[in-house]
Amino acid sequence: MIDRTGKEYRGLSGESYEMVGPVHKVPKGGMGDVFVAVTKGKSKTEVVIKFSKPAEGYEERLRHEAGFLRDFLKTKPEGIVTYVDESEEDAEEFFLVMEKLDGIDLDKKIGSKARDEATTIKFSIDIAQTLNYLHTCTDVNPPFLWHRDLKPDNVMVVKRNGQERCVLIDFGAGKKGKDPGTKIHTKGYSCLHNHYYPKDVTEACDIYALGRVMFYMATGMDPSNPKYGKYSGGVPTGNMKKTLNEFDSRIS
Repeated sequence: MIDRTGKEYRGLSGESYEMVGPVHKVPKGGMGDVFVAVTKGKSKTEVVIKFSKPAEGYEERLRHEAGFLRDFLKTKPEGIVTYVDESEEDAEEFFLVMEKLDGIDLDKKIGSKARDEATTIKFSIDIAQTLNYLHTCTDVNPPFLWHRDLKPDNVMVVKRNGQERCVLIDFGAGKKGKDPGTKIHTKGYSCLHNHYYPKDVTEACDIYALGRVMFYMATGMDPSNPKYGKYSGGVPTGNMKKTLNEFDSRIS
């Protein structure tokens, strides 16, 4: 990670941002470094700034994410992190400025302890409603968007109006409509199409990942942890299969 603490960066909006330090309360971006910064204007507002990794393809993904978040400003969905700004067009490196979410990611919220039924249902509905917005979204062109990287690390749990709510972050792997997409694989959460056939990915990929997230919330068993069972073609085995069978028997 490049030490940017104390440095200033100017955004496309004309606002300048002073780097405070690396983000610790929210997950580090898979595409690069994430910093807390403060606006230099009168408001002194804290924001989060994401810089892309120097490796090939990462800047393009970050630019895609910035484009998606800009488009979302048309309707400002509550379940998605808000776009604030981005680097100037002639900047040496691209960066994305977003609202600073005061909370923790869902992975830290769960840990290895199952959530109670009410919380699991409430969080699941929150995430599902945001996915429904994405999957029917006409704010982007071409319409409809698949997140493709839904996992507990990419869900922030924040307090709004006195209640805990889930907010989706990290849209770098997002795919619009029939765009070709890029190959990604998130162990325990990603459908096989994400890696082998990204052009064929649909909303089903996000629903698949949501099921894995719900399982984690309900049991405290992280699907990415091999001690809970390995996967063959997406089929759970071991302790995870046993737990799922127990759920099935209770439901039926």
